[in-house]
Amino acid sequence: MSMIARRGAVTNGRKRALPKVLSDNPFTTAPFYINPENPARTEANSLRTSDPDRAAQFDKIGDSPVAIWAGDWIPLGTEAAWIDERMDKIQLASALPVFVLYNIPYRDNGSYSGGGATSADAYRTWIGNILTGFAGRPSVIILEPDAVPLLTGLVEPQRSERVTLLNETVIRLRDAGHHVYLDGGHSNWHPAPQMAALLEECGVQNGRGFSLNVSNFRTTGDTITFGDSVNTNLSAAKKYVIDTSRNGVGPHESDYINPPGRALGEQPTATTASVGCDAYFWVKAPGESDGDDGSYQTHSGEDGTATATGTIAPTAGSWWANYGYGLAARSAWGPAAPVSSNAKTATVTSDFTSLDTTKFPGSFGAAIVSGRAQIATDSTYPRVSTGTDSTAVRYDLTESSVFVEVPTVPNIGTGTTSAFLQLEAPAGTGVNSVEVGWQNGSLILRELVNGTYNDLSLAYSLTQHRWWRIRHSSGTVFWETSPDKSSWTVQRQKSPDAAIDLTKVAIALVSGFYGTETSPGVAEFDNLNI
Repeated sequence: MSMIARRGAVTNGRKRALPKVLSDNPFTTAPFYINPENPARTEANSLRTSDPDRAAQFDKIGDSPVAIWAGDWIPLGTEAAWIDERMDKIQLASALPVFVLYNIPYRDNGSYSGGGATSADAYRTWIGNILTGFAGRPSVIILEPDAVPLLTGLVEPQRSERVTLLNETVIRLRDAGHHVYLDGGHSNWHPAPQMAALLEECGVQNGRGFSLNVSNFRTTGDTITFGDSVNTNLSAAKKYVIDTSRNGVGPHESDYINPPGRALGEQPTATTASVGCDAYFWVKAPGESDGDDGSYQTHSGEDGTATATGTIAPTAGSWWANYGYGLAARSAWGPAAPVSSNAKTATVTSDFTSLDTTKFPGSFGAAIVSGRAQIATDSTYPRVSTGTDSTAVRYDLTESSVFVEVPTVPNIGTGTTSAFLQLEAPAGTGVNSVEVGWQNGSLILRELVNGTYNDLSLAYSLTQHRWWRIRHSSGTVFWETSPDKSSWTVQRQKSPDAAIDLTKVAIALVSGFYGTETSPGVAEFDNLNI
């Protein structure tokens, strides 16, 4: 199992060239390399004493092998030394090197991960420097994620240039002894026959095979079906690798830039469900951002540092601790994420002096004014939240309650205007929550199960309904209001739907509207008891 390390050992200051091994599955030739400098491991170590449960979630990433990406972030002229330094560490660990080369001109066709070499000749020089750094030591190489499927978005002469460069590079890397997997996108991009044709046009036949689902979220089962179909459309079947780093619960609608609610997938392994698949491997580093698409705040609040006007997500490739934690906490393996303290033991927060991100990691769109949380009422439905899905802080509502004071509700706009206290349970096939709130002048007492609303609507009084409370007792949920927090009126009661797990609720204060005019004011919240 340590063949690669022994043959590549440093002797008398010189590195021996390694023989070419092109036929056997490279993922079975040596243990996978676990980078001790993985930022998730650093995160876990910093929490080891203060928050061991959270540290255990980061360990899922920090203790797992992840591919090493090389691109234009390496200073020009230092590429060989950069690769050499990492290869030396991998050899000392007697492990398998897995690299991603990501520097093609017009990279990502100018989108969120845009950049790359400035010309075809610059790319050829860059590849030459990379090969110098490997010094004859073979590795697994995932070649240029998305470059092949994005050919359909290029025009001449850029398209022909990319085809030429990829063909040349596959052969150069192969002839240097590397196991080359030319990237083939994912199962929801191009149909398998088209993807096979594009791969062959770019030289897949000259390498080990192709990679799939890199930095994406398609399930392993769907990807295997797609990979096997691509193979049936190739002139000669090749092997493929599946990126399982973030596909544990599949995709989120059409989102691919930091979509909310995703999870780590299968741990890297050479034991797969198809003879055509060499390995499941973490090609994308879990917890690294996909970039800021400018709309992240409209569908997630996982980043506790986000603001309504600032950058919502870090730049592509940057470590994002909260997002990484969410991926780990939702994974189907390893220690489960802990449920936070029971809400009934918490004390009243008399003022929102600030938004404490240890309690409210899913917050954005709120301003603190005179000790109250003012939430702008706009079409993004901004919120103050203890988290989404399995991230961050959850509470047990069993035999307990959550209440909040609502001094101000928005004006009524021409569309649907609302302000709510939401207790969001872990999602099944859709959104699950218990809610009390104001909507277009009515008091709304809501149970939302898998996207279906079950509402009771009553006339709203700003004075009589100044306080809202959701309480659980003896198997029943009570929706209650009060003018002063001392006397409560039950407005609705029922047994909670079985799909709503009240032992793991996230708490959110939300305001927004669906209409055509400008924002109809703000909602004010105070005295939330968490």
